[in-house]
Amino acid sequence: VKNSAGDDIGEVNDVVMVDGRPVLIVGVGGFLGIGEKEVTVPYDEATMSSDGLQVAMTKDQLKTQPAYNADATAGVSVKDTYKK
Repeated sequence: VKNSAGDDIGEVNDVVMVDGRPVLIVGVGGFLGIGEKEVTVPYDEATMSSDGLQVAMTKDQLKTQPAYNADATAGVSVKDTYKK
């Protein structure tokens, strides 16, 4: 995930459906997955560009997005849907 300046600010770890709407689960912070925080970003707040997925927020703003909690969200993971 990149910001409007083209800087890497996170990585999409999953996409879940919550109340019928797609939500991106974005990992932000940490190093090699250690200390990473997963946050939620509504899919409609992201756009595709030639550089990949882009959101109109800074890394600090991304870090303040709601933390993802699979148990509390009751979302359906796209990964889980296609597991065999």
